[in-house]
Amino acid sequence: MRRIYIDSNVLIAYFSTDKAEESKKKMVENALGVFAQLKDTQLCTSMWAVTEMVNILISAKELTVLRLRKWRASWLARGAYKR
Repeated sequence: MRRIYIDSNVLIAYFSTDKAEESKKKMVENALGVFAQLKDTQLCTSMWAVTEMVNILISAKELTVLRLRKWRASWLARGAYKR
């Protein structure tokens, strides 16, 4: 199985609610759609990338901690985020 690493920049573009990030978000969504169709590919990331994403989204993009907690809960429920 092939693994593709998702860096914090991809995560920031995907989860940002900033209008300036809208074009990047659409590119990421398109890429994720392609990856979802691949049977021999697994996406992965690191705790460092998630931590960096959270710090940037809270400080620079003014996202609330509550919203990030909801995302984390949904990741855990889907098994998309494992320790």
